[in-house]
Amino acid sequence: MIRVCIGACPTGRHDRAVAVVKHSVLANTYDEIEFIVGGNGTGATGFSSWRYNLPVDDGYAIYIDCDVLVFGDVAALLYYKKEGKMVGTPSKLKQKRTQTEGTMPAVVDCSIEYPDDFPLTKQAGLYECGIPAKWNSCDEIDHDTKLLHLSRQKLQPWYDHAPKDREVDRIWLEYEASI
Repeated sequence: MIRVCIGACPTGRHDRAVAVVKHSVLANTYDEIEFIVGGNGTGATGFSSWRYNLPVDDGYAIYIDCDVLVFGDVAALLYYKKEGKMVGTPSKLKQKRTQTEGTMPAVVDCSIEYPDDFPLTKQAGLYECGIPAKWNSCDEIDHDTKLLHLSRQKLQPWYDHAPKDREVDRIWLEYEASI
């Protein structure tokens, strides 16, 4: 069984997003999945630092934010697991033509205690960037995309006020309609 931890605001404001990301994982993964949803009310999202304190004591878990759609089999992410490390992915920021290190998705060795933020985790030697960027494509999709990260909060389609005119919005709404 694969453990997938989904970061979401504990107030419930991401319930629609959580339902859709679960559906996208199940639609594209052949193995049995155990979902663990949580957040700690911290950071800009309400779950920013939860990825460093997952409620799992052993083995490995895959961490994803609730603001994603998954198009690849998450079992493939376990190929990148490393003992004693959180292994993350660069973000494909096409609009800026740069890549940055990121912790989403991440394969987390749950036997390790991590500091509560990215710089400290990296400084402690507990983070490694090793998952291909196709697993974190921010706000744009192409034929290589395995995970679409809807990272612009004002444009996230589960909010009623957000416009729904981008291709990524249409795809998200199709996943929601198929639940």
